[in-house]
Amino acid sequence: MTSMLLFLFSLLLHPYYVSVCDVVYDEDTQALQITHRIFLDDLEQAIKPNHPTVSLLTPSDERKAALTAYFNSHFALECNGEKSNYDFLGAEIEDDVIWCYLEVQNVKEIPKLRISNKILLEVFDDQKNLVHFKMPNDKKSFILDAGQVQAEYLP
Repeated sequence: MTSMLLFLFSLLLHPYYVSVCDVVYDEDTQALQITHRIFLDDLEQAIKPNHPTVSLLTPSDERKAALTAYFNSHFALECNGEKSNYDFLGAEIEDDVIWCYLEVQNVKEIPKLRISNKILLEVFDDQKNLVHFKMPNDKKSFILDAGQVQAEYLP
């Protein structure tokens, strides 16, 4: 019994590292809407080496530039085999999580998608990045980590 309690207590002390990425195709706007939910302190740790004075808590042009640069180097998207440029729309804080919003416009139909998600992998060895594709009439989910950084959606 004592060993079980020690084991459970050790689980509570051990931090976990996870982000969630939702990719939604909006037929009305013909856009891919991408939302990332990331623990604020984890993302702050990741951007500090290149942007030591930026605070993620305060909306600013510097914060947006730092987040845009980070996503551009750690998150890539291909539509139908071609690299897609996305717009970093912004971010907002909710409790201990930062929500980051990206969008790809002018997507005429549901494309074949490939995502490379390396968010926080350079910071945490046991980082997991969940990716959810939410398309009209279809949903697929993937768990990415250092050994598997890509997820693919085939319509």
